[in-house]
This record gives sequence, C-alpha cells and structure tokens, in this order.
Amino acid sequence: MIGIISVLRTAIILYSLTTFGQAEKRFSYLYSYCTNVTTVSKNEALENWCGQVTITPYSVGPTPFPWSLLADGNKLLHVKATLGPHPRTPRYLLEAVARFDDANSVEWIYVPESRKLRTSELNHLKAILSLLSVHPSFQSGWETDSSGICQVFYATVDGQSKNGPIEIVDKEKTKCKPIQYPVDTWNRNTIPVWTDPRTDRMLIRYRFDPVSGTLIQAVAYEQQEIFLFGQIDVANIRLASWQELTFLKYTTTETTVSDRLPDFSSSATEKFAKELTQSTNRIMHLGTLYPVEQAKVACTLNTDIYHSDADEIRSTSEPTDDGRSSSLLRNLFENTRNSLQDDQSGQIESLHTVLQLIRLLRCLPYNPSTVDLLSETSRMAPPGIEPSILYRQYGTWRDRLVDVLVGCGTPTCMSVLLRRLKALTEMANLTEQSTSALSTEVLHVRKMLFITSWPAMAHLNEIDNDFYENLFAACNLVTETPMRAICLMTLANLYRKTKDISAEMTDRLVESINAYLILPETLLPPTAKAENKENVGDLNSRLLIGLSLAKTVAIPSLFSSVFKLVDSESSLSPTIQAYAVQSLPNLIEFTDTDKRFAEINELRKYFGDLLIQPVNDTESDLVIGRALFTAILSLYPSTVELVQMMEQLAIQKRWPLVRTCRILLDHACASEQLSEPDCVCLLAHCHGFDGFGYSGGWSGLAVAFDTELGEFTAIQGDVFNVNNSVIADYSLHLVNGPGGEFRLSNLWFDLLSAHGERRLFEFNVYTEGMNTFSSTTQHRTKSRKTKSSPAWVSVELKYLQTQLPPWTVFTGKLPDMIQLLWSAPSEPTTVLQVTQTAVDYRHVSLFGTGWVIRVDALGLFAVQVDGALETSVWTQSGHSLVRVRLGAVCELRAHVVYDNFELAVPSATAAMTIVRGVGAQTTLDFVTHVRVSSLPEGICLAMNRRSDSVLLQWEANPPVHDLWLEDRQSSSYRELSNPTDYRVDRLVLPGTSYDLGKNNSRRCINLKSKTQW
Repeated sequence: MIGIISVLRTAIILYSLTTFGQAEKRFSYLYSYCTNVTTVSKNEALENWCGQVTITPYSVGPTPFPWSLLADGNKLLHVKATLGPHPRTPRYLLEAVARFDDANSVEWIYVPESRKLRTSELNHLKAILSLLSVHPSFQSGWETDSSGICQVFYATVDGQSKNGPIEIVDKEKTKCKPIQYPVDTWNRNTIPVWTDPRTDRMLIRYRFDPVSGTLIQAVAYEQQEIFLFGQIDVANIRLASWQELTFLKYTTTETTVSDRLPDFSSSATEKFAKELTQSTNRIMHLGTLYPVEQAKVACTLNTDIYHSDADEIRSTSEPTDDGRSSSLLRNLFENTRNSLQDDQSGQIESLHTVLQLIRLLRCLPYNPSTVDLLSETSRMAPPGIEPSILYRQYGTWRDRLVDVLVGCGTPTCMSVLLRRLKALTEMANLTEQSTSALSTEVLHVRKMLFITSWPAMAHLNEIDNDFYENLFAACNLVTETPMRAICLMTLANLYRKTKDISAEMTDRLVESINAYLILPETLLPPTAKAENKENVGDLNSRLLIGLSLAKTVAIPSLFSSVFKLVDSESSLSPTIQAYAVQSLPNLIEFTDTDKRFAEINELRKYFGDLLIQPVNDTESDLVIGRALFTAILSLYPSTVELVQMMEQLAIQKRWPLVRTCRILLDHACASEQLSEPDCVCLLAHCHGFDGFGYSGGWSGLAVAFDTELGEFTAIQGDVFNVNNSVIADYSLHLVNGPGGEFRLSNLWFDLLSAHGERRLFEFNVYTEGMNTFSSTTQHRTKSRKTKSSPAWVSVELKYLQTQLPPWTVFTGKLPDMIQLLWSAPSEPTTVLQVTQTAVDYRHVSLFGTGWVIRVDALGLFAVQVDGALETSVWTQSGHSLVRVRLGAVCELRAHVVYDNFELAVPSATAAMTIVRGVGAQTTLDFVTHVRVSSLPEGICLAMNRRSDSVLLQWEANPPVHDLWLEDRQSSSYRELSNPTDYRVDRLVLPGTSYDLGKNNSRRCINLKSKTQW
C-alpha cells in the first residue's frame, strides 16, 4: 500500500512538471503578513499593518511545484498584498512584479500605474519583496534591498517544529547606505548633540521546509535609537520594527497569461509584467522612498519644496477659515503671556510653552494673507498695531515675542520681523543725536529696537541675500555709534548664515567695518587742531568694536586693516593690540585652501618673531605676550617652534610670560588643542629632544616683588560631568598688572560631548589705566617711571554663536569712577535677556521593514544676566555681582511619515507620535570683593551655583494630539505639571561653590569676604 502511494505521488509530481504550463490555472503561495513599528521600552505601537500576501512565480523554463525561493535561476515574482491597520479590514491593495537575478536579488520592480500607489504603500511592497531576497547558497556579501546597499552575513541553524525538522537561516544586515536621501531635512544645531538614528540590529530569520524548500516563515527585526548625547540615557527614543511573513496555503489563480517567460531579456520581462498587471508599469529600484507630507503637517523650514496644487500659494485671497484661525492664533499668543514675563526667563515650564508655540507657528503657510494674519494676531507689526503706539509694548511680554518669531525662522515669521523692524525704525527718530531732546515714547522705541529686536535678529539660523540686504538698509539709517555698533554686530553674526550672499553686499559690509578700524593718524590731516582729535576712551571703544566685528564676520579682506593695529608703532593701547593679535587667525580661516596654509605659516612666524623681540614696555609684556602665544597655539605650531620661543623668553628673563606660556601649553594639551605626540615631546619624552632649557625650571619664575611684571592666573573646572560623556566646564583667565591692578579677564563655559565642543557662554573684561586706582602702583611711581593714561573698562559677551558688541562701561579718572559707582544699581538688575534655539534638527529615517520615521528635535537656550554693585567710599571697597540665569529645554518627536498624513485626531487609524524631552535650569553667581587700599591682595572672587538648579526628563502620555495648527481644537498648551499629559522625572541639585585657585581662597579668607550675595 505504501509503495502504491509513493508511485502515485511521484506520478502527480511528474505530471505537474510536464503539464503545468498548459493549464489555465496557476499555483500561488498565500502568506499572512504583519508589520509594525513600536517603542522598545514600553512597546507602544506607532503603527501596525496586517493582511495577506500572494506570491506567484514565473521563470523561463517550467516552474516546479512546489516552488522554492532558493531555486537557482532568474525569475519573476508577481506579488499582491492587501494590507491595513486591522487584519479584517484591509485598506490597501498593493501589486508589483519583481525581477530577480540568479543570485535571488531584486534587479528592479514593475509597478502598475493603474494602482496609483502612494510612496508609503510602495515602501511596504518593497519591504515584502526584500524579505524574499535571500542568496540560494547563503553567500555573504553586499546586497541591495529596501534598507539600501548593505553588507550581509548568513548562518544556518538546524531547527525543529511541531511538524518535524525545519531548516533555519539567519541573515544579518550591516553598514547599510540608503539609495536615496530625504529632501525635507535640516541641521541647525548650535550645541554638540546628535539626533541621527543609530541602527543597532537588522536581523532576518528564515524557516524553510527541508524537503520542498518552501518558505514557511520569515521574521525581520530592526532596532533604531534616537539620542541627544551619545550613550547618556537622556530623552532617548528607542524604536523597533517587525515583519512577519507566514505561509498559509497553496492557491490557484485563473489566468490567460502564459506560464513561462519566452526569455529573460529586459524587453521580454517588461512585456510579461504588463500582461500580468494588465497595466503599463513604472520601473523602480527596491530602495525605500521618502514620502513628502502635506505642507500643513510638515511644518517645515524648507518651505520652497512644498508647492503642490493642494498647497498652492495664494497671493491675495484670504484664508477660508480666517475667523477661526485668527481666534486660535490670538489665544495661542495670549496663553504665552505668563511664560514670557521677566521673572520666568530660563524656567523649564516657560521655555517648554514657548517651544510649543514655535512649533505651531512653523505650520503657517507662506503667503501675504498669512503674514497679515500673523501680524494682526501677534500685534507685533502693522496692520496688527499702529506704529505710533508700538512704544506701549516696551518692557512687556509682547516685546519678548521677537525671540519667538526668530526661533520660528520661517519666511512667514521673518516677514513679520521685518515689518516690525521697519515700523520701529520709522518711529525711533534716528536723525536726532541728542537723547535729551527725545520724548519718553521715542526712547522706549529705541530701546525696543536696539536692546531687543536687533540683537534677537542675530539668532536667525539661516537667511537669504534679500533678507540680509533689507537688514543692511535698515542699519544704514543708524548713524550714532553705540546703536550702529549693535546693528552692525547683528549683520556680522548673520554673515556666515546667509545663503549666496553677493560680493557687492560683502564689500559694503567690509567698508562699514573698516570705518571702525582707522588708525588715529589717518583720522585727521596733520594741520587739524589737537582739540578735535578723538580722545583715548572713544578711540579704544571704537577700535575694540571694529576688531570684534572683524573677528566675528571673518572676511579675509579685513586682514590688512587689523594687521595695521598689530604692526603699528603708535601708542595704541596694549589691550587693543592684544585683541588685534587674537583676531588675525580668524581672518585667514576662510581664505582659499591653496593660500590658507601659506598664510598660516607666515602669520605664525610673524607672531613668533614678535613674541621673542625684546620689549620696551615691560608693564604690558604679559598682556600682549599672552595674546601672541595664544594665537600661535591656534596656528598649528611644531614642538620645535614652541620650545625655541620658550627658550628665548627664558634667556631674556621674562619670567611672568614664561610661566604664562607654560600654563597655556598645559591647557592646550589637556583640551587636545595640541596632539598627544606633540605633548609627549614637550615633556622631553621623544628622541633627540632636550626640553625647554632654562624655561623648563620653575625656580626662575619666582621673582622678587620689586621686579614683578604682572601675574597670569588660569583656573579650570567642571560645572557638571556625566560619566565623561557630557561635560560642561568653565575656564577663567586673569591678568594683573605690576601693581596688582586688574588688566583683563576671560571667563567661558564650554559644553563637550562625543559629538563635539561648543562655547556656551563667554564673558570678557578689558581694562587700561586701572593702575591709577592702585595704592601699590602709586607707591611704585616714586621709585620708577610708569606710564599713566585715563582708565577705561569695556566688557564683551558671547553666548552660543552670537557675539554682542563690546560695551565701554567706564572711561575717565577717579571722579568719573566715583560717579559710576554711585549710579550703579545695588540690587540685581537685568542687563541682558535672550532666548534662542540651540537644537533645531530634522532627520528622516527609514526602516527596511517599510516604515519611514520623521524625527524632529527642537531645543531652546535662555540666558539672563543681572548685575549689582555695592560700594563704600569710606572703606574704599566694593562688592559686585554678575548673576547668570541659564535655562534649556529640548524635545524629540518621532512619527511615521505618509504622503497624505492623517492629522493626529482621536481615531483608530491615527498614527501615534512619540515625545521625549529634557530640561535644565540653574543660576550662577559671580561675586567680586575689592578693597582698593589692599591691592593687589585686596581682591576676592567667588563663583557659586545657587540651590535652585533643576533637571527634568519627560515623556508624553499617548495619544499625543493637537501637534499642528490644522484641525487644532484647543489654544491651550500641554503642561509638564499635568500628569495626564506627561510622565516627569525631576532632580534638584544642591548649591555649590567652585574652585578659583588657592591664591584666591587665601585672599578671600584674609579679606573676610562675603562670597554669597
């Protein structure tokens, strides 16, 4: 009996092989199919599709039954799939014919035009076909599929199922490079974070019938992680995607198409595919495509790519829902009122609200009617408000909306900014030079223009030449030096952010900056009267502004103007010369590559010669020498050059400068500015190297008091350090003159991560002539001749990539100093308040399983600087405070991308959005106590972090709705304090004091200083 059954089975198989092509029915293979994308930690599904897949094979010769995916030879697979969010209610009918080569790789696919498949549907079809791409002999190598071009590895495993033995094949994909790249992306981060998804695993497990070779099951798994700071688990999003294809049964299909291909030429397969699909076909590769969303959902900065019929720009017509849109926007602005108050600056909750408003404003289309709508609802510019009453917004939350529109950064928001700038300029009466002749209203307008609007414009991340020309034209109306310096500095900050800036515009900017760099000798003809010449304070202020502008804009054609200030033999301030020295390396950074290296070598040699040249002005040796050596370190010096310079300084017995250079070298090695081999060599640990010679010993650096030529102090420490992966550190450089008088200081905070380093905040103070207030100096002038000049003090501030113009806070002599001290506020008073985007990033990531994920990262950084001063004329002492409030929030969002994205409204088919965020707020106090009669020992510095520091981490509770303006029902914002909206982890940090050196600690103890404010 068993023998008869075997014979019958053999006969059936032989019959199927010989008569299969003549039959009108074709055998197909029916599979169940599911695919999803979820979060790893909580298994929350962003999307889930299920359905059935039918595969019908065709080849040049007879197609055997049962057919095996591992069969050798070229073939076509006709694939049909019915997929949807629910297995019982499929929504999409997908179809394609795939052309496989003899290595079972898909060469291309034929997609019927009659189906009119959307990009997201095509991706799922390609993902199914990619599952069917497996090498017949499991040979590792490079393959192309829906993940891109990948390196693949195979491994076979013996397995068992409930029906008996089964053949298991594992496939791993690595080093995948996409075939195409998305269009709607950007990276405008100003701090070193990384939000590109990292693919951790891409695995596929196949199960085959060991006898027939039929594919029983294929399961694919892929995991991606989206993170901000490397391995630190802060606001990370971990996503996983699955595919599962499971064999159900054989089916038969009625068809009039031949059962075999005439040949496997391109023309033959194309014609055959047309017969199968009964439609003309598009020929496509297997790589995943990137859907383009609707503009109202994309909420993008790349507005130029959204010009479809559905989103056609309307030039004159009003929005159809103008009433509802107007009311919604007006309420959205009103609901940020509390978050924009001065006392809320840098608070996490307030920044989070502002961040949500910025996202929503980016959803507005760009057309004249929408610009009018935004102007009216925000009341930031006409026609929303009359220019004559704009002054009423001075000191109110409305004026802080400038930061919001700048953070928005779309053409719509920037158009409103330009309208406001124009209106304020018209009302500022800039032709009047005397402030005493101006009304209070005009003074308020000027403050709004030059304290808020112009500085905020510098935060724009990208603009075009037309926008830049509009700003330049507005700045050209300003003639008064302090105000013009502010608008020119904004133009300098924006220069490198401007796309396709014209050569003419560059020349006009250079001309404006050169006006600040003119040497004193060229200001007036030789016959001019002396009383008309520029006084020292005004000269120093003007040159410092010009140098700051030149250093910021970094246009090479300014090099000669700055170089004259270094090379000049005139009696320029040493502080000015030092600033010019440190500006020159910036001005060759953007020269042509073939010229740049020669200019670097030439400038380094010039600085080296200048450094070792014997000095006449020994009191300023430390100020200029430090600047020269710092600049040399940035110009790629060799160890031989460094050692030779140090030896020459030691021979000349310029010990304070030798000590300074040694400290700078140590810091350059610690910060990896110099390479590790160079640093090893500098420690005399390399062959044929003798070390620093006389400059290598520290005994010669301790010089007698009466020959002291100044002191340099360098202090470095960490504000916080998270596993050496994310570090915020501070550095303080102080230079004191021979009498202990303060010459200059540089304080900065850097953020370091695995993805780079960025200066968060920098505060510099430059002085000249402060020795006139030092009793020690007055004592020394009896025994030696010293230079005397009017004192002046200038401060400079930089945060992230934004430079503010230097500000001269004092110039004159003792009576002027006393007047300044009396007028200074004794309570903390705000001198700077800004909010800008620090993280602004969009990335579109693909899964080989067919899903495309859009990742948006948006973060805000807020700085508020307060100052206060308490003085006593009787004790000749003072107590000053610089308080810096810092706040930051960053939020990551991820959702599945569709061509025609369904807005996030409560429904079974709405895709979910994953939201993760992190925020921090802290306050740093810099307290200085000075007793003039005890200088140079009479100065104590303190840096403290107050006990109000908070760290938050949150994730949104699903479902997350109302992410876009379209179909938004509520004008309220999601609140971190609302447990129905977010799950929040909170950490409060205790206050602490930071080390500023042993000498400083000793001075504070001797002075019995109060280091807290």
